[in-house]
Amino acid sequence: MRHFLDFEKPIAELEGKIEELRRMSEPGGINIADEVGRLTAVADKQLRATYAKLTPWQKTQVARHPDRPKARDYIETLITEFTPLAGDRAFADDAAVLGGMGRFRGNPVMVLGTEKGSDTESRVKHNFGMARPEGYRKARRLIELAGRFHMPVLTFIDTAGAYPGIDAEARGQAEAIARSIETCLQLRVPLVAAIIGEGGSGGALALAAANRVLMLEHSTYSVISPEACSSIIWRSGENTQDAAEALKLTAQDLLKLGVKTDPPIMTGTVAMKTKLSLPPGPADVANRLKLAGTFHIPQGFFTNEKLQGRIDSFSMRSLGKHTNQNDQEMASVRSDLQGKFTLNQGLLSFSFLHFQIPGTHADMTGDYSLDGNTFDFHGLLRLDAKLSQMTTGWKSILLKPVDPFFQKHGAGTEVPFKVTGTRSEPHFGLDFGHKDEQPPKSQGEAGASR
Repeated sequence: MRHFLDFEKPIAELEGKIEELRRMSEPGGINIADEVGRLTAVADKQLRATYAKLTPWQKTQVARHPDRPKARDYIETLITEFTPLAGDRAFADDAAVLGGMGRFRGNPVMVLGTEKGSDTESRVKHNFGMARPEGYRKARRLIELAGRFHMPVLTFIDTAGAYPGIDAEARGQAEAIARSIETCLQLRVPLVAAIIGEGGSGGALALAAANRVLMLEHSTYSVISPEACSSIIWRSGENTQDAAEALKLTAQDLLKLGVKTDPPIMTGTVAMKTKLSLPPGPADVANRLKLAGTFHIPQGFFTNEKLQGRIDSFSMRSLGKHTNQNDQEMASVRSDLQGKFTLNQGLLSFSFLHFQIPGTHADMTGDYSLDGNTFDFHGLLRLDAKLSQMTTGWKSILLKPVDPFFQKHGAGTEVPFKVTGTRSEPHFGLDFGHKDEQPPKSQGEAGASR
């Protein structure tokens, strides 16, 4: 029997009339196919009109709809050769988290999903989609397995949140969620998460700290449920609709807020001091947000593999070392990045930016546009090696006479340079038009490194 929500009552009445007319048109009854067709068209039109203007609280109800497809339905429909994997290898298997290997469009993938169940028996078995610590530890185990075998990870999230029971807390629920998030962030293969119903609190985030997060049109993603928010803020359960509106939990709300899931340019431990202000207004948050401060990433790693590869190669050359194509793969170098910045109307401006890798020091200034992901930096590049030492053969011989012209301030080579382009396609080049400019240096740090 079809389940109707409160705001679907007019549609339910039409569906009821259609069903009565269909029974009347059975053998021996009156043929009223035209009337059934007309009412069906009216019901379909009213359904579309209703769902086109749902409130956040109504979308929350739709996200929880008992007839909504569950994670198992998506896995059975999209994934072929699915082989389920169970257990956390420490305590038990948690039926609230499904996981296993399969193929998506012919490609091997690791699949995870929070399963609510479709009837009373299955909902009890899957604990209504609320995972215990063993569920998140199972997820972590499978994500790490996917990383070892270079398999992309797909996750389907539909949960009100992690199970809040005493037994779950006793077995380390918070730690299990944190470790699962950490594993997702450290994964070196693509991870795509889809919010297919409810995306509630840390229980959802544990499987959704991904390279790409997708949300269905009538799904929700929030740090807390509207009911819990209402009870905390208003001390009453009667303000759930107000809470749903304030939480900005729908897919449409998140798009308006400018929430994006693109990976950062660089990963690593960040030390940051900043002042934040968010003036009121109709503009998007990205254009209203204002920041000013400093940051330091001492051991950074670029997420763009092409860019990181160029950094690795350049570090070797700036040290006067060379590798051949037949040599073993070079170890990835870690970058030291620090600077002073301001953010205003979506433009990130750096009054100084100091970048350092083995053999290379760079000081620059410039801007980075959050909207277009474009940047424009200019500065000075100082290398340990001389120009002639950075190459081999006849090129090295030709460059030796000009080495003295670029040996300045104790560096083997000092040249003006620029970095322009986008995150996915950065461009590096010499910039003799800025050769007389001296970008600000970090206090003590840049000077001590010379």
